[in-house]
Amino acid sequence: MKKTGLMIFIIIFLVACSDVSVKKPPEITVQYGETNINYVVGLSSWDGVDYDREDSFNRIMQNNDFETLPYIELYSEIIFRIDEKNVPEKMVLYEYVLDGNGNNGYAYREILFSLENGKGSFILDTHIAALLSSSSKENKPDTTIRGLKLICTWGENECEYAFIINTDAP
Repeated sequence: MKKTGLMIFIIIFLVACSDVSVKKPPEITVQYGETNINYVVGLSSWDGVDYDREDSFNRIMQNNDFETLPYIELYSEIIFRIDEKNVPEKMVLYEYVLDGNGNNGYAYREILFSLENGKGSFILDTHIAALLSSSSKENKPDTTIRGLKLICTWGENECEYAFIINTDAP
């Protein structure tokens, strides 16, 4: 009987101590070199509530235009950081080729990235859909608009961190 009581106490204690649930989406940083890249957070599902909201890329483009987006050269490293205590259980990064209004005109693709101690990174590579994009201006630098969404999941809670960059046409 004492062993059963002790086991129940240990289980309750471990569950209580492991409840490090995230109350709201944590802040992250997104950088290219020394440049911070602005992002928006969109809740998908949080605390049992499913959100129907405006697309994150459209939200970003309401306050920006093509010229104000950060320019990043192809094959450059983009880094994102999240506090180690708040690293999601699951993270997926998607890349889109966008038009000048932030609309996705072409298929997206998943981007593989490394993640260690709350620091993630990936290399900005060419995107075949950029060849089809009307936002590309005769294959000159600074002409392809790319949107990236980092989808993060903590148990039943999910959000996306979205940012838009300007890069070379392939």
